[in-house]
Amino acid sequence: MERRTVFISHIHEEEKLAHALKAFVEDSFLKTLDVFASSQDDSVRLGDDWNERIKQSLLNCDLLI
Repeated sequence: MERRTVFISHIHEEEKLAHALKAFVEDSFLKTLDVFASSQDDSVRLGDDWNERIKQSLLNCDLLI
């Protein structure tokens, strides 16, 4: 079964809120969802094409917050 993905859109000033929301969603759904937040190291890794990674994540997400 394919995992569903949640994309959390936020600005730099909301980084702490995005991190808390990501943790809440992951914990609430027992880590059965992938949660993307661009400010998190596990969403955009060092060396990734940041802009392309965000575009692809937006195109492929199941839910946008």
